[in-house]
Amino acid sequence: MGRWLSRDPIEERGGNNLFRFLDNDPQSKVDYFGLATGKVTVVESHQLNSLVAFGWVIKLRWTPPDSWKGWDSACLPCKKAVWVQDKYYEVDYHKWMGTDINTGWVKDWDETDYSGAVIPWIATVFSVISSDSTMFDAPEVSPFFKVKSVFFEAVSKVKCLEGRDKGKIYATVDWYYSGRDGRPDMGNPVHGGVITIR
Repeated sequence: MGRWLSRDPIEERGGNNLFRFLDNDPQSKVDYFGLATGKVTVVESHQLNSLVAFGWVIKLRWTPPDSWKGWDSACLPCKKAVWVQDKYYEVDYHKWMGTDINTGWVKDWDETDYSGAVIPWIATVFSVISSDSTMFDAPEVSPFFKVKSVFFEAVSKVKCLEGRDKGKIYATVDWYYSGRDGRPDMGNPVHGGVITIR
Protein backbone atom coordinates (compact mmCIF):
# COMPACT_ATOMS: atom_id res chain seq x y z
CA MET A 1 0.00 0.00 0.00
CA GLY A 2 1.37 3.42 -0.94
CA ARG A 3 1.63 6.56 1.16
CA TRP A 4 1.14 10.23 0.42
CA LEU A 5 4.44 12.04 -0.14
CA SER A 6 3.58 15.05 2.02
CA ARG A 7 2.02 15.52 5.42
CA ASP A 8 -1.54 16.73 6.00
CA PRO A 9 -1.42 20.58 5.85
CA ILE A 10 -3.68 20.84 8.91
CA GLU A 11 -1.32 18.52 10.82
CA GLU A 12 -2.70 16.71 13.89
CA ARG A 13 -6.08 18.49 13.69
CA GLY A 14 -6.95 16.03 10.91
CA GLY A 15 -5.99 13.02 13.06
CA ASN A 16 -2.84 11.45 14.46
CA ASN A 17 -1.94 9.81 11.13
CA LEU A 18 -0.45 12.76 9.24
CA PHE A 19 -0.56 10.84 5.94
CA ARG A 20 -4.23 9.79 6.14
CA PHE A 21 -6.52 11.22 3.46
CA LEU A 22 -10.30 11.91 3.86
CA ASP A 23 -10.61 9.56 6.84
CA ASN A 24 -9.51 6.76 4.47
CA ASP A 25 -12.77 7.17 2.52
CA PRO A 26 -11.88 8.99 -0.75
CA GLN A 27 -14.84 7.47 -2.64
CA SER A 28 -17.50 9.31 -0.67
CA LYS A 29 -15.62 12.40 0.59
CA VAL A 30 -14.00 15.36 -1.14
CA ASP A 31 -11.35 17.72 0.21
CA TYR A 32 -9.77 19.43 -2.80
CA PHE A 33 -7.33 21.53 -0.80
CA GLY A 34 -6.66 19.19 2.12
CA LEU A 35 -7.94 21.80 4.55
CA ALA A 36 -11.25 20.41 5.88
CA THR A 37 -11.34 19.73 9.60
CA GLY A 38 -13.85 17.11 10.72
CA LYS A 39 -16.42 15.32 8.60
CA VAL A 40 -19.40 16.67 6.63
CA THR A 41 -22.38 14.38 6.01
CA VAL A 42 -25.23 15.22 3.64
CA VAL A 43 -28.22 13.99 5.69
CA GLU A 44 -30.90 15.20 3.22
CA SER A 45 -30.78 16.72 -0.27
CA HIS A 46 -33.92 16.54 -2.43
CA GLN A 47 -36.60 18.48 -4.27
CA LEU A 48 -39.15 20.21 -2.05
CA ASN A 49 -42.37 18.19 -2.16
CA SER A 50 -44.84 20.95 -2.96
CA LEU A 51 -47.71 21.47 -5.36
CA VAL A 52 -47.26 25.24 -5.32
CA ALA A 53 -43.53 26.01 -5.12
CA PHE A 54 -40.11 25.39 -6.59
CA GLY A 55 -37.64 24.52 -3.86
CA TRP A 56 -34.98 22.32 -2.35
CA VAL A 57 -34.50 20.67 1.05
CA ILE A 58 -31.01 20.21 2.47
CA LYS A 59 -29.69 19.09 5.84
CA LEU A 60 -25.95 18.96 6.56
CA ARG A 61 -24.07 17.64 9.57
CA TRP A 62 -20.52 18.47 10.67
CA THR A 63 -18.72 16.17 13.09
CA PRO A 64 -15.41 17.18 14.70
CA PRO A 65 -12.28 15.13 13.88
CA ASP A 66 -11.95 11.73 15.55
CA SER A 67 -8.70 12.97 17.03
CA TRP A 68 -10.68 15.36 19.27
CA LYS A 69 -12.41 12.47 21.04
CA GLY A 70 -11.16 11.89 24.55
CA TRP A 71 -9.50 15.30 24.82
CA ASP A 72 -10.19 17.49 27.81
CA SER A 73 -12.44 20.13 26.27
CA ALA A 74 -10.14 22.85 27.68
CA CYS A 75 -7.45 21.60 25.26
CA LEU A 76 -9.62 21.59 22.14
CA PRO A 77 -8.81 24.22 19.49
CA CYS A 78 -12.50 25.17 19.27
CA LYS A 79 -15.20 25.45 21.94
CA LYS A 80 -18.16 26.30 19.66
CA ALA A 81 -18.77 25.85 15.92
CA VAL A 82 -21.81 26.76 13.81
CA TRP A 83 -22.91 26.75 10.19
CA VAL A 84 -22.94 30.11 8.37
CA GLN A 85 -24.29 30.62 4.85
CA ASP A 86 -24.13 32.97 1.85
CA LYS A 87 -26.57 32.68 -1.06
CA TYR A 88 -27.14 33.73 -4.65
CA TYR A 89 -30.80 33.93 -5.74
CA GLU A 90 -32.25 34.61 -9.19
CA VAL A 91 -35.92 34.43 -10.23
CA ASP A 92 -37.31 35.24 -13.69
CA TYR A 93 -41.08 35.73 -13.65
CA HIS A 94 -43.46 35.37 -16.58
CA LYS A 95 -44.46 38.68 -18.13
CA TRP A 96 -46.82 40.71 -15.86
CA MET A 97 -46.47 38.15 -13.02
CA GLY A 98 -43.82 39.90 -10.97
CA THR A 99 -40.54 41.77 -10.91
CA ASP A 100 -37.46 39.64 -11.61
CA ILE A 101 -35.09 39.13 -8.69
CA ASN A 102 -31.31 38.87 -8.71
CA THR A 103 -29.75 39.27 -5.28
CA GLY A 104 -26.14 38.65 -6.25
CA TRP A 105 -24.17 37.03 -3.40
CA VAL A 106 -25.59 38.04 -0.01
CA LYS A 107 -25.42 36.79 3.58
CA ASP A 108 -28.17 34.28 4.33
CA TRP A 109 -27.22 33.84 7.99
CA ASP A 110 -24.06 34.15 10.08
CA GLU A 111 -22.83 33.53 13.63
CA THR A 112 -25.08 36.31 14.98
CA ASP A 113 -28.43 35.17 13.54
CA TYR A 114 -28.44 31.42 12.90
CA SER A 115 -31.21 30.41 15.33
CA GLY A 116 -33.77 28.03 13.87
CA ALA A 117 -31.56 26.90 10.98
CA VAL A 118 -28.54 25.63 12.90
CA ILE A 119 -27.75 23.50 15.93
CA PRO A 120 -24.25 24.50 17.11
CA TRP A 121 -21.47 22.17 18.26
CA ILE A 122 -20.42 23.18 21.79
CA ALA A 123 -17.69 21.98 24.18
CA THR A 124 -17.61 23.09 27.83
CA VAL A 125 -14.90 22.79 30.47
CA PHE A 126 -16.38 19.47 31.60
CA SER A 127 -17.62 17.82 28.41
CA VAL A 128 -18.67 18.11 24.81
CA ILE A 129 -22.35 19.13 24.85
CA SER A 130 -23.20 18.06 21.30
CA SER A 131 -21.46 15.51 19.09
CA ASP A 132 -22.03 17.51 15.89
CA SER A 133 -23.47 20.68 14.34
CA THR A 134 -26.37 20.45 11.91
CA MET A 135 -28.00 22.91 9.54
CA PHE A 136 -31.32 22.75 7.69
CA ASP A 137 -32.52 24.89 4.82
CA ALA A 138 -35.51 24.71 2.45
CA PRO A 139 -35.45 27.73 0.13
CA GLU A 140 -38.46 28.01 -2.17
CA VAL A 141 -40.23 30.35 -4.56
CA SER A 142 -44.00 30.31 -5.04
CA PRO A 143 -46.45 30.23 -6.59
CA PHE A 144 -44.76 28.12 -9.29
CA PHE A 145 -47.07 29.27 -12.13
CA LYS A 146 -45.66 32.82 -11.98
CA VAL A 147 -42.09 31.62 -12.36
CA LYS A 148 -40.33 31.20 -15.69
CA SER A 149 -37.08 30.04 -14.03
CA VAL A 150 -35.37 30.03 -10.65
CA PHE A 151 -31.75 29.50 -9.66
CA PHE A 152 -30.47 29.36 -6.07
CA GLU A 153 -26.91 28.62 -4.95
CA ALA A 154 -25.54 28.60 -1.41
CA VAL A 155 -22.15 28.27 0.22
CA SER A 156 -22.54 26.78 3.70
CA LYS A 157 -19.52 26.85 6.03
CA VAL A 158 -18.69 25.50 9.47
CA LYS A 159 -17.10 28.33 11.46
CA CYS A 160 -15.36 28.18 14.84
CA LEU A 161 -16.72 30.89 17.15
CA GLU A 162 -14.75 30.30 20.36
CA GLY A 163 -11.28 28.99 21.20
CA ARG A 164 -7.86 29.42 19.63
CA ASP A 165 -9.31 28.56 16.17
CA LYS A 166 -11.87 31.39 16.46
CA GLY A 167 -12.86 32.61 12.99
CA LYS A 168 -11.45 29.55 11.21
CA ILE A 169 -13.59 27.79 8.59
CA TYR A 170 -13.52 24.02 9.16
CA ALA A 171 -15.53 22.88 6.12
CA THR A 172 -17.39 24.33 3.13
CA VAL A 173 -20.33 22.92 1.14
CA ASP A 174 -21.53 24.42 -2.16
CA TRP A 175 -25.09 23.45 -3.17
CA TYR A 176 -27.85 24.67 -5.50
CA TYR A 177 -31.26 24.13 -7.04
CA SER A 178 -32.91 25.30 -10.26
CA GLY A 179 -36.33 24.93 -11.89
CA ARG A 180 -38.22 26.04 -14.97
CA ASP A 181 -41.80 26.54 -16.27
CA GLY A 182 -44.64 24.46 -14.92
CA ARG A 183 -45.68 22.53 -11.85
CA PRO A 184 -42.66 20.74 -10.32
CA ASP A 185 -44.54 17.45 -9.85
CA MET A 186 -45.88 17.39 -13.43
CA GLY A 187 -42.79 16.65 -15.50
CA ASN A 188 -40.87 19.83 -14.69
CA PRO A 189 -38.60 18.64 -11.90
CA VAL A 190 -36.40 20.86 -9.81
CA HIS A 191 -32.75 19.95 -10.18
CA GLY A 192 -30.20 20.47 -7.45
CA GLY A 193 -27.86 19.02 -4.92
CA VAL A 194 -24.40 19.32 -3.50
CA ILE A 195 -21.72 20.63 -5.88
CA THR A 196 -18.63 20.26 -3.68
CA ILE A 197 -17.61 19.52 -0.10
CA ARG A 198 -14.22 20.84 0.93
